[in-house]
Amino acid sequence: MQQQQSPAMPIEVVYQNGYQIIRIAQTLDRGMDLSPLRSCIEQALAQGINRVALSLTPDSFLYSEILAHLVTYYKMVNAQGGSLWIVQANEKILFILETIGLSDLIHIVPSEDALPAA
Repeated sequence: MQQQQSPAMPIEVVYQNGYQIIRIAQTLDRGMDLSPLRSCIEQALAQGINRVALSLTPDSFLYSEILAHLVTYYKMVNAQGGSLWIVQANEKILFILETIGLSDLIHIVPSEDALPAA
């Protein structure tokens, strides 16, 4: 199990059961620099890991700019034949993803243990 920390955004990256799990330790918020998150996804794809799970904090909220990034991340992973997962999405996030139809593209699970076997 590999771990690394991002200095710009508190991120822990773990490879577990065929997934690159990116644990975001900070609440997603408007105006955040999400480039470290994109870099983690790009690194996973470069290493041939195409199942990416984003583990969020309970207080995260998906503003329009974050939604745009999620669509980009989905496209990046999907282009490599993979899948994008969100772990621990709160009710607000679930509602937003379902309302705009992203829950059909981005998989949602309640915990890392609920990620299906790769």
